[in-house]
Amino acid sequence: MAMKCAVASGPGQFRSLLGQSVGSARIFLISMQTHGAGSDFAVMSEVVRYLHEQHGFSLLCMASGFYDGLKIAENDLGLSLRSRMAGSLFRMYANAEELVALFDHVEAHAGTAGGLRLAGVDVPMGGRFSSQCLIPEMMDYLDSHCLDRAGLDDFFSLCQSYLSLEPVEHAARRRIMQEGLERLERQLSASGHQDADFWRLMLENVKARYEFTEFGQSRDRQMANNFRAIYEALPKDEKVILWGHACHHLPMEGSLGGFVKSWYGDDVYVCHLSGHGGHVIDFETGMATAIPEAAPGFVEEKLASLGMETALITALPSRLASPVGGIDLDDDVQVRLLAYSSSCPLNRVFSSADERGLIDAIVFTRDIVPTRQIPGGTAC
Repeated sequence: MAMKCAVASGPGQFRSLLGQSVGSARIFLISMQTHGAGSDFAVMSEVVRYLHEQHGFSLLCMASGFYDGLKIAENDLGLSLRSRMAGSLFRMYANAEELVALFDHVEAHAGTAGGLRLAGVDVPMGGRFSSQCLIPEMMDYLDSHCLDRAGLDDFFSLCQSYLSLEPVEHAARRRIMQEGLERLERQLSASGHQDADFWRLMLENVKARYEFTEFGQSRDRQMANNFRAIYEALPKDEKVILWGHACHHLPMEGSLGGFVKSWYGDDVYVCHLSGHGGHVIDFETGMATAIPEAAPGFVEEKLASLGMETALITALPSRLASPVGGIDLDDDVQVRLLAYSSSCPLNRVFSSADERGLIDAIVFTRDIVPTRQIPGGTAC
């Protein structure tokens, strides 16, 4: 069965289609299949700047540490944004040449009405501020509000090791962590002090970091709770871009995107990045890794066969006001989803012309190219 889709080729052409398609959504969730595609970063940079300038999106929540994001926004505003990001924003973003223009855009609009601000939603992942400041600030808070931390020295020492990504070999570490987490949760919950909820959230982030390290537990629920804390503190008309990897951001059960979509429904617009073939950087090895070209029966192969280099494709909703290009696709054509190794049929991705499915729009790139990382960049 054929599904009618709207398609616009090239970033300059698909802006209008994207703006109409987003409509009144307040959360623009953009997901990429790899952290190592410079072509994706370049397109995402253009999309973010367009949404900020033309559609009033004013907060960019990146898949980087939540606590470190707060510190980037607050600490020593006399320093450049790049200096404040150093060692705190995840390195694949902070060091990407393709994102220099985006960060310059953020800095150029700092302090202005409707400026674009940065935030993070992940648990502590070795960032400079979470490694150096989080535990000392938590202890200072407890002391200043006369909350008892006697006997918790080993607990805080272990927390510091987990946050600093240091090896943790203490034989009783799991018992110490469990008892310390439960004790502080009880104290903060019962205290009624100002900012107790904030420090409960920080404690939950420490717990998520510990459980991710010790047990390999998913951190998506905590990432979602971090995002909710940010989003629900905003004015009701503020719009947010939520940027990260498809393994977290696609709205599937148990994922960050799944929680956000279940909480905020049609306020969430999901934009997914995919490509035909090329290479990306594998950040574990530092080497370029090949992405095989999409086979026949995939939407990426179809768009490549039509000669498109970059394109935006979405279901053709009746609300679109201006003419756009159209394309009929079989509803069982596959869309690449996770690390280019899994896929989903179009009838589940787009659902139908006026009903949202898993994804609202796909940004397509024919030739995926690796990110160019700035030499001597930061290591977070």
